[in-house]
Amino acid sequence: QVCCVLGWHTSLNEWLWQHEFWLPPGITWEDMKESEDIHYPKPRDLLLSIPFALILVVIRCVFESVCWVGFMKVRNWCLLV
Repeated sequence: QVCCVLGWHTSLNEWLWQHEFWLPPGITWEDMKESEDIHYPKPRDLLLSIPFALILVVIRCVFESVCWVGFMKVRNWCLLV
């Protein structure tokens, strides 16, 4: 029973990762291997986006609370709070 499930999973995995689906013609997964000269992004590199996103949220909050509220008071616009 387990053998059948593992065989099914293996064939699905091989089918899903065919280079014809994901890579341009003439390129295979063997061509995509890293070497000393060639480095590809890793999934962990996406972790860098979290601090940058938090910095942008802080900048937006500061802008909204300081700059935009002051601008609205100068223009005598009502604040919807």
